[in-house]
Amino acid sequence: MELDLRVAIEGVKSYVVPDLGIGFVDREFEVGKLLGEYIRGRGYEHLMVVTGPWGCGKSQFARAIVHALSKVGNYIAVYVDLTQEEIGKVVYPLHTKVSEVLMKLISEVLGDVVKIPLYLYQLFTELRRVTELKGKVFLLIIDEVTRSLEKYKLSIRDFISCMSMKIFEIRNEVGLESLYSIVLTSEQTAMQYFLREIGKNMYVYLLWNLPREAHDLLLSRLGIPPSLSTELLWRLTGGNPREVKCLRDFNWDVNEYVSARIELM
Repeated sequence: MELDLRVAIEGVKSYVVPDLGIGFVDREFEVGKLLGEYIRGRGYEHLMVVTGPWGCGKSQFARAIVHALSKVGNYIAVYVDLTQEEIGKVVYPLHTKVSEVLMKLISEVLGDVVKIPLYLYQLFTELRRVTELKGKVFLLIIDEVTRSLEKYKLSIRDFISCMSMKIFEIRNEVGLESLYSIVLTSEQTAMQYFLREIGKNMYVYLLWNLPREAHDLLLSRLGIPPSLSTELLWRLTGGNPREVKCLRDFNWDVNEYVSARIELM
């Protein structure tokens, strides 16, 4: 089933960012690149690694994509956050058969969230028992995958090699039309090793901060005081959504924000 990018983009826009309380801003181009060029059909399901600076919005972008694909009948999409310790926050969306199986697998079998990338066979075996997978397109997004690799001492090269085989073997075993796997990382040291493996059954995509127009739209939706200069905030944040949120948390007090940033240096 060919993915309608217009539906996907509208779905991304309808996602509400939890800690901002507003609809997702921008990223139409990124949706087109990531979904339009990566989700191309059976046989193209190589690992995709998405990287970018801290706070650029990778995690929320991933959740927005999962939200969007939930509106497409033949797709199953799930986001797994390896940075979370509270099991109810590990999986998105909640209250689905997929999330129930994942949380049960973590709590009753694995005992550790970061084991998930290492136990994909078991995950899909359990999923097949409770939901129909045959003919479906499945997208699995794993956030901060390096936590798993570091803890269980699996090299990036071995991880890529292992995933390259698992994707196709699991797809065939459970009868999926396609199985796509996207992993996110902000660890730039680890990213150097991922980049060395480009072309070996793996793609890399760089997600950057918001462009100026999208940054200003974000500020507008968050309701910045009229007296504040968007040019000044652009120079301070560089279009980084997390920094914009931090500014809002300081009630748009630029002096307090800058002082706090200096203390962190």
